[in-house]
Formats: sequence, C-alpha cells, structure tokens
Amino acid sequence: YEFPGMVTIEACAAGTAAVSGRYPTIYDYFGDRIRYCNPLDITSIRRSVLQAYQEGAYPGIKEYTLKNFSWDHIAESLLKIYEELLQ
Repeated sequence: YEFPGMVTIEACAAGTAAVSGRYPTIYDYFGDRIRYCNPLDITSIRRSVLQAYQEGAYPGIKEYTLKNFSWDHIAESLLKIYEELLQ
C-alpha cells in the first residue's frame, strides 16, 4: 500500500513523465495520467521507464497536478472545511 510519493507529485508538477506501481491510492490521484509497471518485474519496470522517456509526459499532467495538489489548493480545501465546522 503506497501513497503517492512526493517525487511522483513533483515530477508531474514539473510536466515530467512519471512511472509507478499501480497501487490504488496512486491510481486514485493520477488515474491514467502516468505510466504504471509491475514493481516486482524488472522487464515491466524497464519497458515502462523507456516508454515514459521516449513518449514524455501525458498532455496536461502539469496543469492537472498544480490545480489539484498544490499547497495553495490544499490550504483552500482545508479552510473550507474549517469554515463549515465553525458554522
């Protein structure tokens, strides 16, 4: 069970192709916007990394990541929760 690591979020925020194991939480964050591999299979890792290198990032990954996972977005979401609790 793995949460999206900062390296995955940072890579996507920079518009760089990312590769990860297809764990539920990572898929929940990025869906089909990044490439996945079987982390226990060296051939799968190699294939996915080479594909990411050759094809680059999926279109719009940078904008998607900045819109949904920036500190500003998190702070705004948290502020709304606090405001609802105070009412």
